[in-house]
Amino acid sequence: MKKNELSYAVSDLGQATALVCSGYVVIDLAPNPDSDRVTFYFKPDDRISSVAQSYWAGTLQVDARQFWQEMKNLKTRLYSLR
Repeated sequence: MKKNELSYAVSDLGQATALVCSGYVVIDLAPNPDSDRVTFYFKPDDRISSVAQSYWAGTLQVDARQFWQEMKNLKTRLYSLR
Protein backbone atom coordinates (compact mmCIF):
# COMPACT_ATOMS: atom_id res chain seq x y z
CA MET A 1 0.00 0.00 0.00
CA LYS A 2 1.30 3.45 -0.78
CA LYS A 3 -0.08 6.91 -0.33
CA ASN A 4 0.61 10.11 -2.24
CA GLU A 5 -1.08 13.46 -2.73
CA LEU A 6 -3.25 12.35 -5.66
CA SER A 7 -4.45 8.93 -4.58
CA TYR A 8 -4.51 6.31 -1.87
CA ALA A 9 -3.45 2.97 -3.36
CA VAL A 10 -4.58 -0.47 -2.14
CA SER A 11 -3.79 -3.85 -3.68
CA ASP A 12 -5.95 -6.03 -1.41
CA LEU A 13 -9.47 -6.78 -2.71
CA GLY A 14 -10.94 -7.14 0.77
CA GLN A 15 -9.51 -3.84 1.93
CA ALA A 16 -10.66 -2.09 -1.23
CA THR A 17 -14.15 -3.51 -0.73
CA ALA A 18 -14.21 -2.35 2.90
CA LEU A 19 -13.18 1.16 1.83
CA VAL A 20 -15.96 1.26 -0.78
CA CYS A 21 -18.44 0.14 1.89
CA SER A 22 -17.15 2.97 4.08
CA GLY A 23 -18.05 5.54 1.45
CA TYR A 24 -14.84 5.84 -0.55
CA VAL A 25 -14.92 5.74 -4.34
CA VAL A 26 -12.44 3.88 -6.52
CA ILE A 27 -11.13 6.53 -8.90
CA ASP A 28 -8.96 4.14 -10.91
CA LEU A 29 -7.58 0.63 -10.95
CA ALA A 30 -4.57 -0.69 -12.76
CA PRO A 31 -2.73 -3.99 -13.09
CA ASN A 32 0.52 -4.23 -11.14
CA PRO A 33 3.28 -4.87 -13.70
CA ASP A 34 5.30 -6.91 -11.18
CA SER A 35 2.55 -9.40 -10.26
CA ASP A 36 -0.94 -10.66 -11.02
CA ARG A 37 -2.42 -8.17 -8.57
CA VAL A 38 -4.36 -5.01 -9.32
CA THR A 39 -4.02 -1.71 -7.50
CA PHE A 40 -7.18 0.19 -6.54
CA TYR A 41 -6.81 3.96 -6.31
CA PHE A 42 -8.99 6.03 -4.01
CA LYS A 43 -9.26 9.79 -3.59
CA PRO A 44 -7.43 10.46 -0.32
CA ASP A 45 -8.81 12.33 2.64
CA ASP A 46 -7.91 12.75 6.29
CA ARG A 47 -9.68 9.56 7.44
CA ILE A 48 -8.96 6.96 4.74
CA SER A 49 -5.75 5.64 6.32
CA SER A 50 -7.53 5.35 9.68
CA VAL A 51 -10.37 3.38 8.08
CA ALA A 52 -7.82 1.16 6.32
CA GLN A 53 -6.01 0.52 9.60
CA SER A 54 -9.33 -0.39 11.22
CA TYR A 55 -9.87 -2.96 8.47
CA TRP A 56 -6.50 -4.61 9.16
CA ALA A 57 -7.08 -4.46 12.93
CA GLY A 58 -10.41 -6.22 12.52
CA THR A 59 -12.37 -3.41 14.12
CA LEU A 60 -14.03 -1.94 11.02
CA GLN A 61 -17.70 -2.80 10.81
CA VAL A 62 -19.57 -2.74 7.52
CA ASP A 63 -22.83 -4.26 6.34
CA ALA A 64 -22.19 -7.86 5.24
CA ARG A 65 -24.64 -7.74 2.35
CA GLN A 66 -23.18 -4.48 1.05
CA PHE A 67 -19.66 -5.93 1.39
CA TRP A 68 -20.62 -8.93 -0.76
CA GLN A 69 -22.29 -6.75 -3.40
CA GLU A 70 -19.41 -4.27 -3.58
CA MET A 71 -16.90 -7.12 -3.85
CA LYS A 72 -18.85 -8.53 -6.81
CA ASN A 73 -18.82 -5.06 -8.39
CA LEU A 74 -15.06 -4.72 -7.96
CA LYS A 75 -14.47 -8.21 -9.36
CA THR A 76 -16.52 -7.28 -12.43
CA ARG A 77 -14.26 -4.26 -12.92
CA LEU A 78 -11.19 -6.48 -12.47
CA TYR A 79 -12.35 -8.98 -15.08
CA SER A 80 -13.02 -6.16 -17.54
CA LEU A 81 -9.29 -5.36 -17.47
CA ARG A 82 -8.43 -8.72 -19.06
